[in-house]
Amino acid sequence: MALVRWRVCIFALLSLLLMAIDTRFKYLPEIRQTIAVAIYPLQRLAHVRQRSTISERIFINRDLIDEIAYLRNSTLLIRAASAAAGIGG
Repeated sequence: MALVRWRVCIFALLSLLLMAIDTRFKYLPEIRQTIAVAIYPLQRLAHVRQRSTISERIFINRDLIDEIAYLRNSTLLIRAASAAAGIGG
């Protein structure tokens, strides 16, 4: 448990040191921009996958709605046929 506390303290101090250095020397905006350019294709790929998933969900929902309507109609037809035949209760 003590090791975890030391790690937290060390990383907190390191974070404060990095913020102070960045404030003084303005290193991180360039690094951030470089990383953003490097991961941009991955972001685009993630968004394409997300859009296709949403469109797939829309089609699946539409299929479910159609299936529910079909089952309701089938149930109504079976009940009507049962009533006409005098079956059911």
